[in-house]
Amino acid sequence: IARAMRDRLVSRYLSRTVAAHDRANSADLLSRASVDVNVVKNMVSAGLIPIVGAIVMLVGISGFMILLDPILFLTILVAFLIGLAIVVSKGRSVRKMSLDLQTSLGSFAASVERLLAGIRTVKASGAEDSEREKVGVQSVHVWTEGVRLARLVSLIQPLVNLCLQGALLVVVILGAMRLSSGRMDVGELLAFLVYLFMLITPISTLSQSYAQLQMGFGALDRIMEVDGLDEEDFGLDASTRRRRGVSIEFSGVDFGYLEGEPVLRDCSFAIRPGEKVAIVGRSGSGKSTIVELIERFYEADRGEIFVGGRNVSSMPVSELRSHIALVSQETETLTGTVRDNLAPGTHAVSDDRMRTVLRQVGLCGPDGRLDLDLDTDLGQGGNSLSGGQRQRLAWARLLLGDADILLLDEATSHLDPQTEAAIFALLNAHARGRHARGRHARGRTVVMVTHSETAAAIADRVLLISGGGVRKEGTHRQLLRESVEYRQLRAESRRSEESPISLEIA
Repeated sequence: IARAMRDRLVSRYLSRTVAAHDRANSADLLSRASVDVNVVKNMVSAGLIPIVGAIVMLVGISGFMILLDPILFLTILVAFLIGLAIVVSKGRSVRKMSLDLQTSLGSFAASVERLLAGIRTVKASGAEDSEREKVGVQSVHVWTEGVRLARLVSLIQPLVNLCLQGALLVVVILGAMRLSSGRMDVGELLAFLVYLFMLITPISTLSQSYAQLQMGFGALDRIMEVDGLDEEDFGLDASTRRRRGVSIEFSGVDFGYLEGEPVLRDCSFAIRPGEKVAIVGRSGSGKSTIVELIERFYEADRGEIFVGGRNVSSMPVSELRSHIALVSQETETLTGTVRDNLAPGTHAVSDDRMRTVLRQVGLCGPDGRLDLDLDTDLGQGGNSLSGGQRQRLAWARLLLGDADILLLDEATSHLDPQTEAAIFALLNAHARGRHARGRHARGRTVVMVTHSETAAAIADRVLLISGGGVRKEGTHRQLLRESVEYRQLRAESRRSEESPISLEIA
């Protein structure tokens, strides 16, 4: 059961949208797949299974007691019902407190994950004491909720035992009266008392198991909350055939990450099949948002987006993304080996081809790291690599793929000019493709979100994003001649590259 629940949660995590994951906390989701599942597992082993045995014993012993003396058994039944009412009434509180405890544990895990993820910043800033205090607050919450739950659970059993002891006292008194009146002999009374003592074990088991059940149901509620996260429409992968020269079109698109704060407003543009387009603009203008909407990491609030002439909202995401390769500024490296990161999907790539591409992007060999090979462990989140090396690894993954659309979001931001020039040369060759021959052949469609003038210069067309839409478009040279805003943007970019410190002071 625990294995099935873990598999189910992982499947749910993979099928949820990027927007849903952005709103959630990864450490809390991890807590649900580990701590909460373990609580449910304990519910099954320490709750459901003992209840079955306890019920069998309870029914069997009750039958013998009824045969001996139905009137005395009614006394036991009344005590049992009182104890049951106590267990059920307290059980509702146990379930809620268990949910609160598991939620506190998730928050504590999130605090610890935040601390570990930013450990370099914490130590460099001398913020150990303040961070210890923040995590300590969450630890106190966990302790408080745990104590509340423990107090309530520990109260249930004594109350049930009190009912049973009261029943024992009544049975002794009534038994003595029935014995003196001749309605019962000594052997029957002793037998009835023996059965009564035997009842204590299953009744205690039922009360404890019921509390365990409620704790498990509290954890199960948190696990089931994952079903409420927005789910992507994977659908059926109707077509994975390669289609060189795929067009992209935005028609009247509005989008904002927060309600009432639009990033794109009535954004419209078209990218022709096989075209290489650079998207430029100031920080926060919505350049990266365009990439995320093409990938369907987010859905447009209004308007339509077309890829290859099809509305992306009607395409299964598995089919859409099978045609797209992405390299972003903050490249996420998978924990594992170089091989794990180069071929994370289902396509098979030979080792020789992988090594060739790694040398081409300057990640290994004479121009890179001599100690790097396909089975080299890159550490947690690739922490053994620099930012530039992580970006080169993403480029290698792109060059090994066969996508029709290449999305590059500040994809050379961590590279030096010489490496950037080499990467763009590889990009041009890859964009043309092996099958793009002849004057009318179409290569891969390339969309580059960039501040780099080099990237803008090699593009067939440049889109200047401002005010939530396309302010101006044309070639790099045309915009330099015709757009004051573009010239200012290029001038600011040059100054920041030459002297980033003085620009920040200014």
